[in-house]
Amino acid sequence: MRWEDVDFKTGIWYVARTKNGTSLCVPLVEQLTIKLEELKLQSGGNLWVFPRLLNPEEHLKEPRKVWDRIKKRAQLSNLHMHDLRRTVASYECMNGEFIRCFKIPEP
Repeated sequence: MRWEDVDFKTGIWYVARTKNGTSLCVPLVEQLTIKLEELKLQSGGNLWVFPRLLNPEEHLKEPRKVWDRIKKRAQLSNLHMHDLRRTVASYECMNGEFIRCFKIPEP
């Protein structure tokens, strides 16, 4: 995820190419957009939203170790990252956020 792929004005993260080869736009809830703006100010001009700690020129590829620590601290052994994807999508739909992804901007 690169900073250039995040549109802070519209609150959309543009994914140019997904695993299946298609493009995707992901609506961001306001709280996340605010946190990302704060993170960008602290990024020191890095192009990656989540750079690798040992090599900031590369992006974080697999957050497995961090995810495992979070689950352990929260005492959640049967939680998968994909579960959060479904939860976020549900909340976005309930709040009308998901609709923004399908609106075509006017010229």
